[in-house]
Amino acid sequence: MHALEGDTAGERSVTGPRPELESWTELRSAAKRIDERLDGRLGMVVCDAGPDQNVESDHDVESDSSSTPLVAIRPTERFGAASLVKLPILYALYRTYDGRLADLDRPHSIAPENRVGGDGLFHLLSDPTPTTEDLATAMISVSDNAATNELIDHLGFDAIDEGAADLGLEGTRLGRKMMQTPAVDPSAAALETDRASPIESNGHRYVNWVTPRDCATLLSDIHGGRTLSSAAYERLARPLAHQHDGSMVPRYLPPDVDILHKTGNLPSVAADAGLLTVGERTVAYAICCDGLEHRGEGVDAIAELSAGVYRILEQG
Repeated sequence: MHALEGDTAGERSVTGPRPELESWTELRSAAKRIDERLDGRLGMVVCDAGPDQNVESDHDVESDSSSTPLVAIRPTERFGAASLVKLPILYALYRTYDGRLADLDRPHSIAPENRVGGDGLFHLLSDPTPTTEDLATAMISVSDNAATNELIDHLGFDAIDEGAADLGLEGTRLGRKMMQTPAVDPSAAALETDRASPIESNGHRYVNWVTPRDCATLLSDIHGGRTLSSAAYERLARPLAHQHDGSMVPRYLPPDVDILHKTGNLPSVAADAGLLTVGERTVAYAICCDGLEHRGEGVDAIAELSAGVYRILEQG
């Protein structure tokens, strides 16, 4: 496993010895202790994803927040999203193409202005011509920023907003494309007063944001199959099953663990949201840390808390 930039594991720790947690109450207490020592904010939601069900894709849907969370720390506070904001983009893509999924197999070139750096591979290739679905796969599995920006242009901000609204994601906002910050692109400064509505945490500003509850709601929808066709969900889930970043939730779990997830990393953000299945039980989870001075502390905190979630589920 590759060490994350800024990870100071072995030098700093906010977790202490890994506790042998036996209940959700003990996990909540452990999360609160970690939150008190963390040099930023911690938000966490763990809830049962609910029974599988499927409805017609044109039916209205209510937020899945009616189930009582097993753990909830700042569930509705807005956190810097980093790459977790790619989850509503993924949902919007399959919502748009549901009923004509074969069109996702068409070649889809990446505009030069979208071939930004950061995570991913497409910006390193001389003339990439993936399919539209390849863009989605790269956006999630290796967090490719060029693929993400191309999909944002392809779908449009309005379609992404509409998909989030359909799921009741009131605390989710895609304010800008990836790597579109004044530090990287001086022309992006105008976005601060245009679409973007920045939040602040511990002196850090974030234009893209989510809440732990929103992430868990979206993932519960994926598990329950409530708003799209079963074929759309099957294809949507594939890249989530091949997430290459195993530094957070999967770190202390068995290598064959059943998990669909997406991670997010910035110098001041560590986040992981997904669906974890142990035996017959599936939980939707989201653990977000922002405002961090040492990202490694957030990465370690998420890994430790996730080990506790798995242990409790394993005990049945």
